[in-house]
Amino acid sequence: IWNITMTNTVQTPVSLQLPDYGIWVAESVHGPTFRMGPERHDFHQLYVVQRGEVMLRDERLSAPVLVSAGSLWAIPKGIAHQMEDTAESILLLACLSENLLRQSKARLSLWQALSTGRRYPIRPDSILFSQILTTMNRILAEQWQEQPGHAILVGAEMDRLLVRLARMHDTPAGNSANDRVARVIALLDTQFYEVWDID
Repeated sequence: IWNITMTNTVQTPVSLQLPDYGIWVAESVHGPTFRMGPERHDFHQLYVVQRGEVMLRDERLSAPVLVSAGSLWAIPKGIAHQMEDTAESILLLACLSENLLRQSKARLSLWQALSTGRRYPIRPDSILFSQILTTMNRILAEQWQEQPGHAILVGAEMDRLLVRLARMHDTPAGNSANDRVARVIALLDTQFYEVWDID
């Protein structure tokens, strides 16, 4: 698993420009005085708090929300938002172009399910959160290597991530037989493309 990290901390947001294929993932290592003023973008964003916590203001909500490690937040294009670290933080950020979402009704539907009608912050269970981090690190590796077909792999990984997030339940994991079976199925899903060995 690749883990591409920035060696320098940032105090303000970095500017991003999406490539032609419409997906960009970045890691933001925040310094102790990180501040972000209100921003709006012409692309969609998925914030994943890997470490630390941030106070997030989103114009869709009446009050700021504390988003801690292990949580994520989806922000549609054009929505004003602002964040302030309450602890030194590391965030992963996925940016998706409007054109990318409009290329597929299914992809657009997945994004809409994630970015509207959900309770925020979204807090997946530890298995899914680990999958999210792995997928985003894979995308980081692909976009920086720029090997033949990297745009195709980046798109496939992002689609897979959107499907997993859309299938996620809003309720905390329970301990009933059905809940345990659902977790095993989710775990098998993560191993579907991995080599299995009986030993």
